Amino acid sequence: MKFVRALIVMFVALPLIACGSGGGGEDVNPPGAQDTGSSGITGVTRNLTGTVAVGAPVPAVIKIVDRRGDTLVAESNANGKYSANLEGRPGPYLIRIEPHDSSIPVMYSFATSSGVANATPFTTLALFLAFGSGLEAAFNDWVTHAGNWDRKDLEQVLAMINANFSNELGAIAGVDATRFDCFTSPFDADRTGFDAFLDEFTAVVDLSAGSYVIHNSAGVLLNLNESIDTTGYYIGALFVPVDTAIWELTWSQTVNGAASVSSVLLPVGADIPWRYEHLFGDFWPLYDLLLEGEVENCEDDVNVQCDIRLVVTQFDTTFNVIGAGEVGTLVNGTISFGWRVRGWVDAGFGRSVVDESSEWSTGWSWRRVN
Repeated sequence: MKFVRALIVMFVALPLIACGSGGGGEDVNPPGAQDTGSSGITGVTRNLTGTVAVGAPVPAVIKIVDRRGDTLVAESNANGKYSANLEGRPGPYLIRIEPHDSSIPVMYSFATSSGVANATPFTTLALFLAFGSGLEAAFNDWVTHAGNWDRKDLEQVLAMINANFSNELGAIAGVDATRFDCFTSPFDADRTGFDAFLDEFTAVVDLSAGSYVIHNSAGVLLNLNESIDTTGYYIGALFVPVDTAIWELTWSQTVNGAASVSSVLLPVGADIPWRYEHLFGDFWPLYDLLLEGEVENCEDDVNVQCDIRLVVTQFDTTFNVIGAGEVGTLVNGTISFGWRVRGWVDAGFGRSVVDESSEWSTGWSWRRVN
């Protein structure tokens, strides 16, 4: 039973960790996604959606690999739209896009959690510049690489790309280049907005050569200034953070219907998540520690046998921002999680049936007080 108790202790402790760092999600059932070998999959709906486009929409096979190395396959339709139910698969996710039209190169995208993950030549370019030319190798061995890819590194590269195209993103796409995120900002492949920008500029990455080229619609070669000043660029920010600001952090949690600990801290502004991907970053590594399926040695003792399965019954998060970073701005949300552990344990005295479930939720808020 120590194994089961350890699971419960770990998840009760999660809210204290979650307050520090990727979450978010939406509840839409995907059409036609298929599983290719994931273990521990649950009925929880956590969707990854997006648009695949090169200016024109791109029907393609979408392959999403999770941090355990399991792959989910979906399809983008004639409008370049796709949706896949991640269920209980832990992020981050590396995404490989294989267009039906073989004249269009393979593209890559990336997501830390459920939500929007577009795929365009510029998402491939950003991943190449942030993490190197080994995208295919990383996709094939994501278990090894997943822990080394930091969303904030990708944001720095996006800031550099946006700074190079600041005028064009404003004039053609109609977006604020200092905050626009081509991975997570929804768009339609209808030749307006960001899609109009994709009509005007093409980026081609040669992974084998470790190089890239960018052309405009007239065929003129463009050079990126990779050392361009990106001061004031906060990619994906819902507000611009102020390092000297003081924020009040409050959280409370409920476990199996009983109110538990609440506390107040005063961190500095730099720690405040101005975009939801910066939240709950420690959740999925802890989720990975759950030994799902058959557990041959529950107690590190060869005399103990067991077969225990954990099923996630609920996983919901919210993330809201009220204000624009000024004093009084409120960043708040919730995370709730439910699970059931069932099976048996035999420590040499006969089998003991295990059937335990638990639910917890936590609410948190940051409020700028100075």
